[in-house]
Amino acid sequence: GWAAMDPSLEALVDATRGSSPGACGPSLHPRSVAACVGALLPQSSHSKSNSNSNSNSPSKLTKLLAETIRTKRADAAKEAALLAARTKTDPVEPEPFLPLLVLVGATTDGLEVTAMQLSKPQGGDEEVHCPFGGISVVSSVCCCRGAGTMEGGKHTDVDVDVVEEKLEWAMDRLRSQVGLIAPESEEPTAIVTYGTIATQLKVATKLKAILAGYGKEARNKKNDNDKHDDEEDQDDDDDWDGWDQDIPLLSTHESCTSVGLAVLAAASHSRVKLVVSVKGTDGKHRPKPKPAVDVKSVAACQVAVSFNYFGGEEGKWTEPKTVFDFDRRVPAGPYRVEFSAAECAAHVKCARSGKASNDFREIGDETVLMDMAKSLEGARGIPEREEAALRLRFRVLQRTTRDDEENGRWIRIGDDMSPLTMEHSQKDEGESGRDHLVACESAVMEISLSPVGLITTALTTNGETIVQATKSARNSKLLKYAGIFGSLLFVGGFLVKSFVEERVFERDTQRVLAYYKHVAPNSFHDGDERHARYMVWKYKGKKDALWRRLEAKYGFPVKHAWEWDDDEEGEREAKGGEEEEETEDLDGSDGSGEL
Repeated sequence: GWAAMDPSLEALVDATRGSSPGACGPSLHPRSVAACVGALLPQSSHSKSNSNSNSNSPSKLTKLLAETIRTKRADAAKEAALLAARTKTDPVEPEPFLPLLVLVGATTDGLEVTAMQLSKPQGGDEEVHCPFGGISVVSSVCCCRGAGTMEGGKHTDVDVDVVEEKLEWAMDRLRSQVGLIAPESEEPTAIVTYGTIATQLKVATKLKAILAGYGKEARNKKNDNDKHDDEEDQDDDDDWDGWDQDIPLLSTHESCTSVGLAVLAAASHSRVKLVVSVKGTDGKHRPKPKPAVDVKSVAACQVAVSFNYFGGEEGKWTEPKTVFDFDRRVPAGPYRVEFSAAECAAHVKCARSGKASNDFREIGDETVLMDMAKSLEGARGIPEREEAALRLRFRVLQRTTRDDEENGRWIRIGDDMSPLTMEHSQKDEGESGRDHLVACESAVMEISLSPVGLITTALTTNGETIVQATKSARNSKLLKYAGIFGSLLFVGGFLVKSFVEERVFERDTQRVLAYYKHVAPNSFHDGDERHARYMVWKYKGKKDALWRRLEAKYGFPVKHAWEWDDDEEGEREAKGGEEEEETEDLDGSDGSGEL
């Protein structure tokens, strides 16, 4: 765990891959997982009756696990049967019991304490190299040895005092982590040590003292509950996780880790596998190979990121923000980090105004920061955004120990990165420094973590400078408004067209009705609006033909509705004038009748 640093892993992968392009990389696995596989490996023994025949017997750890699983399953089935009889329902099949193992290993560089669950127990007719097909790491706590344990520039042996101090701290931390992550199986089935025999003896001695302290703590807690006779305290007594001196301590051979690593490497290259029957889409079962053991590991390190908006000046780096925490299921990621020149300029502006650039974590302050970044967008903020983008620095940090002491400090991985800069395409030959760099408007970085702690980063950008991005944004805005305006014109044109056509249709209908009323009064078509609408619809687009046919049939021109009204009014006026002429007094005013 403490050696799973990104530079070490990258160098190991590059060194073991070789120069051939098709060479396979190394099969890397956590040391504790390899020790677990090696401890579960069956022991080969020669038969006394026939010296040429070999027989494999289960290891001591496998026997203990199998017996514990049978006991737990029997107890769970018994409880389920009693509950079903009490409730008069069918018994519910209990969930499978997952034994919890704690593996403790120490070297001259430090120690590692790991908790893992085992699942998928395999029968005797299946793969014998892996009695359990599933290994799921719950938590891993490791700590490295400090510089004070060096003698003459070399490590002599495991410093008992350092190991005892760190082992107690690691067990306490692991115990709390198991209670949070896997509360269903807090009590370990066994504690297995690995390493050299001398180291295992020292570690076992310290473990017995630690477990005895856990048992004493539980007894004192129980006595306090009995004295106070408090229900709340009694509930706390029921929550005891069972860590005490009754947990079996098992030791392993010195080559346990190496043998287990060989089995894991063989399983990863399909040299050790299972053949299972899989049902296909056609309903037929076909044999299919699968790995003999499936390992689900967790992150033994913590990964964080930090930002600097002032060209990498010391003391200006933000507090590390954790991206992948300890005990995170791996592989993990990708975790996306988005960079924006406007936000960088807003951080710089806030810092210059007296506000810390990394204090915008509350909702209100973050809103102020985003409003300020939005105000810096556009052509007016180009100088500030370019300066902030060129001065932005980004780094990835990693640490493998959980304590906050000297060994728990953050370690920088790789060089500081400038995610918002890129080289100019017209760079002069021999040009040095950062003069050939141009600022980008935005970029996205994805950070991933491999199962063994290898960190990979991928930077993605559209390749546009801030000026180009501003022009593109302006053009996009113009295109957006032009599209909206064109859409409005398109839809509005249809609405206007529909309105005009409806008005013309109603006008022509009234024209036909008025024609029949004046030309053929009291006929079938006089006042028949449905017939008039049908005629107008039938001759849509060729109204002149309709008017000619009506004029040829009835001998009268087709007029508009208001023209018929004007003609009637003119006739009435003419008729009224004739009546006035008839009643005109042609006699003289004196009535004599003389001319």
